[in-house]
Amino acid sequence: MQMLDALYVITLISAAFSLGGLTNLVLLHRTAVLRSMLLFLLSLFLISLSFYLNPGGDQAGAVESIAWLLSLSGSALNVAVLPALVSSLTALPIGKPFRVAHAIWTGLFILGGLLIFLAPALLFIQSVVMIMQLSSIAAGVGVLTWRLRSIRNSWWYRGLVQFVILSGLFLLLLGLDMAITLVPIPALSALDRFSLPVYLIAINFGSFFFSVRYLSRGPLVSGSELTGDCISFYQLTPREAELISIVMEGASNKEIAERLFISAKTVENHLYNVYQKFDVGSRTQLIHVLQTWKRD
Repeated sequence: MQMLDALYVITLISAAFSLGGLTNLVLLHRTAVLRSMLLFLLSLFLISLSFYLNPGGDQAGAVESIAWLLSLSGSALNVAVLPALVSSLTALPIGKPFRVAHAIWTGLFILGGLLIFLAPALLFIQSVVMIMQLSSIAAGVGVLTWRLRSIRNSWWYRGLVQFVILSGLFLLLLGLDMAITLVPIPALSALDRFSLPVYLIAINFGSFFFSVRYLSRGPLVSGSELTGDCISFYQLTPREAELISIVMEGASNKEIAERLFISAKTVENHLYNVYQKFDVGSRTQLIHVLQTWKRD
């Protein structure tokens, strides 16, 4: 038990360090992608804090209740923020139907967690909630992996590969921890409650250093203008930068052509080049990337 206690102390320290460090990045750059990552790390901090308060799962009374509510809050926040984080990292906008469906999914997850707390005799609810959390994480990892096929920017590709590997390990370790909890496996009993804190330490530090390396560059848009970092990073020509600024206003190709005194075909050629540089396939995805990295 002393080893487990020490492990959860390290888990909490790693969570607090990563949360504090990323908060500084958010205050500095104020982009949507960093806010999504901050909420993701906040969810891990709440989960880490719950295990720190009740490391062996054998506390009783108020401590057990507080630990459980922290765990539920962290898990629910994790489930809720994953689509936004994946959307930010993959340049895939989230449509309204999915947002509504995910809000219902998150609400059912929270309801299930409360039922576990209020009616612990309903053991099947615990299995359902665990499966819902695993499914949410698996879906996020799946989308990230699928998106890798279309990433041409080697710098961003390496970053996403690292995050996919880290998230995949989380899925494996969380699944192992849940399996041991639901179906006692004598051969793996020594790993019970150790796999999750090991992951939390890795994902806390890993997510922080991923953010510092790949998400801490300056915003692409400030106000309604492209930043110098954006123009430099994507190697945009003056005409491409001018065209993108007009696209952000919601102008059609015809309106862009009229404003720039060029043909519609030339607009299409410029947009194609811009899409290639941003690793996107449509105007919607381009605007989503710019909004994700916009300074608020």
